[in-house]
Amino acid sequence: VWAARRSRSSLINSLEELYRASWLADERELQVAEAQHEHQVAIHHGRGRRGRFSGCMAGTFRLEDVVGRGAMGEVYKGAHLATGQKVAVKIFHGGGGSIQKAPERFLREGEIARGVVATNVVRVLDVGQMTDGVPYIAMEYLEGEDLAGRLRKSGTLEMEAVVDLVHQVALGLEAVHDAGIVHRDLKPQNIFRSETPRGHIWKILDFGVSKMEAAGMTLTENQVVGTPAYMSPEQARGDDLDARSDIFTLSAVVYRCLTGRSPFAAREVPEVLYKIVYHYPPPPRHFAPTINLDVERVLALGLSKNPVHRFQTIGQLARALGDARKGRLSEGMRVRAEALMKLSGWH
Repeated sequence: VWAARRSRSSLINSLEELYRASWLADERELQVAEAQHEHQVAIHHGRGRRGRFSGCMAGTFRLEDVVGRGAMGEVYKGAHLATGQKVAVKIFHGGGGSIQKAPERFLREGEIARGVVATNVVRVLDVGQMTDGVPYIAMEYLEGEDLAGRLRKSGTLEMEAVVDLVHQVALGLEAVHDAGIVHRDLKPQNIFRSETPRGHIWKILDFGVSKMEAAGMTLTENQVVGTPAYMSPEQARGDDLDARSDIFTLSAVVYRCLTGRSPFAAREVPEVLYKIVYHYPPPPRHFAPTINLDVERVLALGLSKNPVHRFQTIGQLARALGDARKGRLSEGMRVRAEALMKLSGWH
């Protein structure tokens, strides 16, 4: 009996180690793939390089060097011809779905973003077409770096910094949701830390796959869209979405910030989507033991597969995370979270 127990214990330990090794291998491969993609973008559409439209006019803005590239367009640094105001101008390059409707979607992104006025959402200054008919979106020019770049350098963020980030992003998302919009592509690359004379401001970028809830309109014709590693389960299934999808996605970003790992790492996109729909990620404290139990409870609620069991507003998530950092999560939330943690295997 003693030998059998020892053998069983050794087998369990071996399987756990194998699982951890497999999960870490998946995570490393995902990180390498992301780095390679960004490297290729830098090579072919490098920042600080002259682009096809450098020197051209987009409305009242003269375009300068390329500073980035999104799913549907290159981003140029520019300046207002009369005032010299610095801007970032996204120029449509022809990607993003069916050729006939892609320009329409691109301009719709600009109109959606222009309709949301909030400190923590990038401000759109102008939407229009260049003289040759190429669509453009002119936005405020931001100094700083996106969350993805920050995480590549530091691996993780301190708890206080994560609470600050979530608080600010939640303020932006509240304005987005109040306007009847689901962002659908919140990820580290679309969360930007803008450095200003008065301090840093976290801003939400890129409404290219957003959806207008009230009108049922989408920029992507109800396809499965977004960044796989940060999708919600309902998004991965191609179901209809509401603001609670963004709550799941921001919770996944928090998991990444605190643990240094994406919650749903896998070698292939279908496997990532399968994990999002059917599997729970490893418990956060497995990778970051200093996380207190209340914070893990908040993530259990935010990452619930069923939207009904999540926080129902983005503000609730931000407030709960702030309370959890101090170990002051409400008893009702603790009870709800404990039930989900048992289901997820986080105990």
